[in-house]
Amino acid sequence: MRVEYIDYTPIRQDFSDYQTEGGLVLRMMTIVTDVRQETDEKNNKNAFIGTKDIAKVLATQPFDTSQMELGHPEHLTEKDEIRNLEFTPAKEVINIYETAKNLILLTSRIERVGLTNKKDKDGLPILRFGVLTGVNIVDKASLNISQATHSSITG
Repeated sequence: MRVEYIDYTPIRQDFSDYQTEGGLVLRMMTIVTDVRQETDEKNNKNAFIGTKDIAKVLATQPFDTSQMELGHPEHLTEKDEIRNLEFTPAKEVINIYETAKNLILLTSRIERVGLTNKKDKDGLPILRFGVLTGVNIVDKASLNISQATHSSITG
């Protein structure tokens, strides 16, 4: 198997915002971490797009975290969740990346948000969320579109 890593450039990379109950805003974006093409011994080619979810929480009003323990999002499990939060999208964006031959469009949508019993070093609550990401690869020469989806839970 031969692996070729492909250079890419971010064209648009921005956060989507979700307003939750209690005056919290979840800012989340999915970014491309690597683009590669794998070719097997029969010359079959497959493209792979590596992604990572980045999130931060903002408080638009005071939020009591006095009963929460200090934690880190990467160490949370479902056992740390207290309850689900109601939320509404405030801004959803499509992040765009470009390679020599393609445009890569990432469309992420939060599906659920959970309040945990942890807070970050800044004293803000850590939220655990599920996200569904659509990946569209557009061939710039012919404008053919390939689609895939990816689901993940962060926090």
